[in-house]
Amino acid sequence: MIRIKDLNILSLKKRHQIHDDILEKRFEIILPEIMKKAGIDCWLILSKEYNEDPVFKSLMPSKTLSAGRYSALLFFYDEKKNELEKFICTRSNIDFSKYYELLKVGKEKNYLEVVCKKIKEKNPGRIALNYSRDIPLADGISRSEYERVEKNLEDLKGRIVSSQELIILWMETRISEEMNLYSNINHIAHGFIGEVFSENSVIPGYTNTEDLEYLLWEKAINKGLEVWFPPDVNLQRNGEKNKFITGKILPGDLLHCDYGIKYLDLCTDTQRVAYVRKNHQSKIPEFLDDLMKAGNKVQDILARNIKVGLSGNQVLKRTLEECADMNLKAQIYSHPIGLYGHGAGPAIGMFDNQENVPVKGELKINDYTCYAMELNASKKIPEWGDGEYFIFLEQTVGIKNNEVIYFDGRQEEIIFI
Repeated sequence: MIRIKDLNILSLKKRHQIHDDILEKRFEIILPEIMKKAGIDCWLILSKEYNEDPVFKSLMPSKTLSAGRYSALLFFYDEKKNELEKFICTRSNIDFSKYYELLKVGKEKNYLEVVCKKIKEKNPGRIALNYSRDIPLADGISRSEYERVEKNLEDLKGRIVSSQELIILWMETRISEEMNLYSNINHIAHGFIGEVFSENSVIPGYTNTEDLEYLLWEKAINKGLEVWFPPDVNLQRNGEKNKFITGKILPGDLLHCDYGIKYLDLCTDTQRVAYVRKNHQSKIPEFLDDLMKAGNKVQDILARNIKVGLSGNQVLKRTLEECADMNLKAQIYSHPIGLYGHGAGPAIGMFDNQENVPVKGELKINDYTCYAMELNASKKIPEWGDGEYFIFLEQTVGIKNNEVIYFDGRQEEIIFI
């Protein structure tokens, strides 16, 4: 079992250094390429303090905690010169010179007038603003700011387009350094779960599921990390139809957790299962081992079908068809992950939609992206009254060179408590 004391949690200063190094490389490697791919000449991001655009943090150095009253970011890409220019308009005291050229605001001018003047000087073709009907992460500009931009740009307002495609590419694409970090981050998440799903934490007949939820939460915050949703622990029990039982934990229960931490600007999303042994048992019952193997087979099938260029709906359809051919009863509901737990990019099924996911399911898989591979498999278990029982699995994975990588490995054996 991984011990928390063995986990390498970096100091805040080191985390900031990593963040800033990665931001510089993302600007150099990713942003020019995706602006070219999306056909965007100019990208404008506007943020007010406490009402920041969802992409604002992803474009800022580590010490930027807010927009500081008001911040405007402006990017220009010249395809002919393959040249990217980056500007910031803000009164923040943070030194942005490594990343942006500062557009100064005089006492008589406001921020928006300054950036719109720069846009008119550059006279770009397509000017992207962050509005989108279907993708929340791409819908960061308020109505009032949008109207002000139109007014200030005057004759250029007809060139305004949605930055939806650009934002999806920016938010989903990872550089090699981020992919490498993900293995360590998932190692930490798996370690926390291993500590909680153990005899040190679970006393059958006394411990309840909420106790373990708070313990998972505290494991993260006590190490200076975040959880991006409240940890969830539930169980299945012999003879019970409810597949999400909460309350007191008893011998013979099949425990399940859903847990996501955030560290070094990347979210994890993990579901793992454990079995609470009865007094006479020295190993996992064979019928539960078989259920676990069914879940792993579904993972294998999904991993084979996640291919660059396919849409989320195509991956879903192919996976479910292959599962049916192998007599595996499964549900697939995987999602992109990164700076946000529910990230930008293709949805591969939804828990309540196993047929065709509108808009998000139509987006295509790209290389160097990451997903929470979330799914379940179910079987009837005669030993438990012939009821239907589920194995719920979730593992953060990466798509690298068109192959699925399980960051820090996947669960292949039920944890034995």
